[in-house]
Amino acid sequence: MVKRIISSVAGWHRLYYWFTLKQESLLGVTIIRGVLEISTFVTSQSLCTMLSANNKTAMASNKSSRTHQALALLLFFLLTLSSAHAKDGIAMYWGQKNGDGTLTSICDTGNFEIVNLASLSTFGCGRTPEWNFAGHCRPWSRCKKLAPEIKHCQRNGVKVFLSLGGADGFYSLCSPEDAKSVSDYLYNNFLSGRKGPFGSVYLDGIDLDIEGGSNLYWDDLARGLDTRRKQDSLGLG
Repeated sequence: MVKRIISSVAGWHRLYYWFTLKQESLLGVTIIRGVLEISTFVTSQSLCTMLSANNKTAMASNKSSRTHQALALLLFFLLTLSSAHAKDGIAMYWGQKNGDGTLTSICDTGNFEIVNLASLSTFGCGRTPEWNFAGHCRPWSRCKKLAPEIKHCQRNGVKVFLSLGGADGFYSLCSPEDAKSVSDYLYNNFLSGRKGPFGSVYLDGIDLDIEGGSNLYWDDLARGLDTRRKQDSLGLG
């Protein structure tokens, strides 16, 4: 079974699927309503059927670029990852408005299962990775003050993801090698628990909010993240 999370962000309803591997959430995938209808829990087989039908509809309405990115990643994980738990939850984006409140206060509401830190909006094709969390941290600077808040959320059962992309940003992947480079950067700095932009904390996963740019090589990025996870589990990382 896949895990379903519904959230409403900036007027768009989004359907998330992610997979839990050895109690570690790895990757989140965003699909806009109309491409994949929000529905009850579905099995891998029925989801693939739904994806096929909605993919044809999306291409007919010139939405295939954004659709292919999400579908390729979702199908990749459906076909290659088998350990998943199913439980409803609510996800939200945090970090784009000063009025968001602190990360701690958001997690203390008990309303959310996932908080997406939004967002890493510049990366790929040789670009220096840059993030923007509005007034919560200085743009593109290290934000170690978030470390205790992230840990607080995780101790209280709230998963913290890093969101990639968004409506405004400069991002794309130029080759399989570039995708691997970005996946290594993401894993080393946000998923490994080693010192990174948020200090010595690990995030629970990556949310892909890909709203522009090329539809190429996102599946390679997903494979790169999964490879690093497997290497670490074997002590090879």
